[in-house]
Amino acid sequence: MEKLIASQQELHGRIARSGDNLRKAGAARLSVALVQSALKILDRKWAKFEEQHEELQSEYGARLEEHHYAKDDFVSVVEMEYLQQRAELLEVEQGLAKVLVGRDAKPVHSESSSSRNVLPRIQLPQFSGKFEDWPAFRDLFRSIVVDEAALSKVEKMHYLKTSVKGDADQLIRNLPATQENFERAWDTLTEHFENKRLLVRSYLSAFTSLLKMKSDSAADLRRIFHGVVSTVGALEGIGRPITDGSDLFVHLVIELLDAKTRREWENSLGKSSLPPSYEALRGFLQEQMMTQEVLRVASGEPSAKSSDKTGRAARVHHAKGRGAESNRSCPLCKKEHFLAFCDTYKKKSAQERREIVNTHQRCWNCLGRHMIGECSSVKTCTSARGGTTLPCTRHSRPWP
Repeated sequence: MEKLIASQQELHGRIARSGDNLRKAGAARLSVALVQSALKILDRKWAKFEEQHEELQSEYGARLEEHHYAKDDFVSVVEMEYLQQRAELLEVEQGLAKVLVGRDAKPVHSESSSSRNVLPRIQLPQFSGKFEDWPAFRDLFRSIVVDEAALSKVEKMHYLKTSVKGDADQLIRNLPATQENFERAWDTLTEHFENKRLLVRSYLSAFTSLLKMKSDSAADLRRIFHGVVSTVGALEGIGRPITDGSDLFVHLVIELLDAKTRREWENSLGKSSLPPSYEALRGFLQEQMMTQEVLRVASGEPSAKSSDKTGRAARVHHAKGRGAESNRSCPLCKKEHFLAFCDTYKKKSAQERREIVNTHQRCWNCLGRHMIGECSSVKTCTSARGGTTLPCTRHSRPWP
């Protein structure tokens, strides 16, 4: 056993030096043919390593488990080294081929470079081991790894092991990264996580945990909309779709809306006596979100502040064209009115008002939350308008 393990360690060193040995030939002698020879030698070394590993397992299984060879997962270490060295050699080969093509030479193709490839340098999907995350991971991993004919099953097994965590990792951790174990590992994960009962329960639990809208705010509306759409999409992905007849689901979504949005929803239904469909509800929510976004852009508010605006205040702001603060929450008394109409603010002296405007970074013209150069209000001074409550900038002081 020790002799075989020593041989495995020697093979590890030879595999790890494959790229370095190729570079020793020098740039002048480097050619596609030379790289192809290095690839064939590397593949033979790995095949020898796998053969000896199987011999160790079959002959010394029990003793091997107590050895550092098994405890340190030496096979995975060498496998990773093999994949990295092979990827490096393939990159060198492809680079040389491109140079030859650029010189109008006949491109050289080999069975190795045409039939095998490595994954592009993109981030592989990661599976947390949670049931609700399985369908998304399954579909993405299948498209870029499982269905990729250019990858060997050993490579696929390696990518699978490095992409799973938690319970999923525990299920396949002890499976050696060999040719025949990839399908076994993939089937094991599929059988365990393709549990529609648990998936449905998980998706619906996430939906029922959505908090109700506290007010007619764009942020709350987006939160509800995204939660609803993700739930419907997830259920459709496992073959349990929300159909037009899902009256209970539509009812539960409506209950999450604030009173004003519910009234607008009822108004949108008109005199129809038929129960509304999910598609009708989805269209309504999308229209509400689009309306608030259009009003936000028209008012010049940055998107980061859109969550502070209510739909009604945004429409009033747009209609009057004042450019005032869309959020009616007063920074002094926290009541629902503009700072300009706050009794606490009106009782302050001119110097105190100036400090309040500076502290809360309000517009000197309309007391809105923007710079004075961006203010669209045409009003300037209360003294010239018979007591109408507007700030004064022409007299260089806030509120005469």
